[in-house]
Amino acid sequence: MRQDGAILAANWSPDGRKVVTAGTDGTARIWEVSSGRQLFVLRHDGPVLSASFDPTGRSVLTASEDRTARVWEAATGKPRTAALRHGGAVNRAKFCPEGKKLVTASADHTARVWHADSGEPATPPLWHDKAILWVSFDPKGQHIVTAGADHTARIWEVATGHALPAVLKHRLPVVRASFSADGQRVLTASEDHTRLFVGHRDGANRGAGLSARQRRQGGRPQSGRPLGRFCRP
Repeated sequence: MRQDGAILAANWSPDGRKVVTAGTDGTARIWEVSSGRQLFVLRHDGPVLSASFDPTGRSVLTASEDRTARVWEAATGKPRTAALRHGGAVNRAKFCPEGKKLVTASADHTARVWHADSGEPATPPLWHDKAILWVSFDPKGQHIVTAGADHTARIWEVATGHALPAVLKHRLPVVRASFSADGQRVLTASEDHTRLFVGHRDGANRGAGLSARQRRQGGRPQSGRPLGRFCRP
């Protein structure tokens, strides 16, 4: 399996028979695992930043610097819907756990929820004050967490697009955010060197963490030096 540019993302199909890769050459590619044979080339007009299968394995979702995300038929490599358009690079795109909706995160300061089968918007845009760098669903597909260059992570209702009251604040951009397996907590990671910070619905601090040096040295947590942030949705 070889792509012409750097590979920025790679993911398995649910049955483990295929993988999809995303690269700086402006393509995502679907590969057969058993033979290493390239099955389809999915083309964008700029680097492809993420690519993944839906839960059924029948669709592939890609996100690109060309300001679009696209849904493709995994069996044919053909587009399943019209392009999902943003006003800036699409940094990440993800199917919900049931595969009926998807979410995109963009440099245009918005995340957007779409119907996967039609490509139509499912909610109004979800706004940050700067680029949104990451987005994830909870395990039930009822909430989304977004991570932004505006130093915050935010939690949203999938059905309505409404924001929950908590705004999880860091001192520098938040580059990752994800839900725990039970969907009750959120973990954020930031460029401000923090990573494990316990909180609740109001986003208040409920704990402390270890600095990078302390972790390497096996030290004890130091009050006021959190390593991230948890929040109950």
